[in-house]
Amino acid sequence: MVENAKNGIYLYQALSCTIEHNKCLNNSTSANNTYSNIILTGSSDNNILKNNICRRGAGTNKPAYGIYIEDSTNDTNRIAGNDCTTSGVTNGIKDNGTGACIVTGN
Repeated sequence: MVENAKNGIYLYQALSCTIEHNKCLNNSTSANNTYSNIILTGSSDNNILKNNICRRGAGTNKPAYGIYIEDSTNDTNRIAGNDCTTSGVTNGIKDNGTGACIVTGN
């Protein structure tokens, strides 16, 4: 997922998906500090995000987050083993989810 105008990987109402071994680079090209390399929103539950590489890149516009769990309706997602070094302008990972979201080894 490289050089998308908005988000690199966008999951909306995703249930029990595995997002694994992706390279998300230089996304959010249409607006700085607005979109994310990987985002879960809209009651996305029981998903696994693991072993992904997220980078903000060198362009003028960069993503806000490497991985963003957008709102509290996203439950029991597992985020593990992701490389989010220099992945977002605001932060590497932002988790607003609930219900035992686990963030390990990132």
